[in-house]
Amino acid sequence: YPNPVNDKVNFVTGLYNNLELTIYSINGELVYSSHLPHTQTINLQHLPTGLYVYIITGKDGFVEKGKILKD
Repeated sequence: YPNPVNDKVNFVTGLYNNLELTIYSINGELVYSSHLPHTQTINLQHLPTGLYVYIITGKDGFVEKGKILKD
C-alpha cells in the first residue's frame, strides 16, 4: 500500500520472514530486488510512471504476485 504509488510503497508480510522481493517493469526488466523483512517501505521515486509486477518468494514455497501502478 498505497497503490497507485507516488514515491514509496509499503510491504507488510505478516508472519512470514526471510522473503525476497523482486519488481519488474511491464517489459520484464528487473528494476528492484531486495530481502524483505516483516515490514518494509520501498522508495520507487527513481522509476518512471507505469505498471510494474512484484513477486515475493519464500523458502517454503511461498509466492505472492501483484501489480504496482506508479503515478
